[in-house]
Amino acid sequence: MLVYQVHEGPSIIDIMGKTGTVTMISFEETKESFMPIKRASVKDARKTKTRTAYNTEHTAKTKLALDMARKSDYAPEKVVDAVKQLDKLAQKGIVHRNTAARKKSRLMKKANAAKVATKATAS
Repeated sequence: MLVYQVHEGPSIIDIMGKTGTVTMISFEETKESFMPIKRASVKDARKTKTRTAYNTEHTAKTKLALDMARKSDYAPEKVVDAVKQLDKLAQKGIVHRNTAARKKSRLMKKANAAKVATKATAS
């Protein structure tokens, strides 16, 4: 089955002497209607779905931890939690270790600046 996106209704196509109409479906429908043929492809699609769910969940937890650290004006316990989450992501291979290191570095830089600012205002 050929899938083209046609904006002005279905058209007639000719490929290798065969005539047919173009079925208009969106990209999302194409993804959902994907049906692997080989057994290995079925297994791979299943594994991909599981991995995507796992990665999305852990990435969301990390983003939440980073956001909570920022909103709490870089409270030490929130910063430690965010660093732990970033380390877990890097360890599991969800993000590259250099990406995790960069994010931790930026977080600690801001946390240390906030700590100095609070000491200055307290004095």
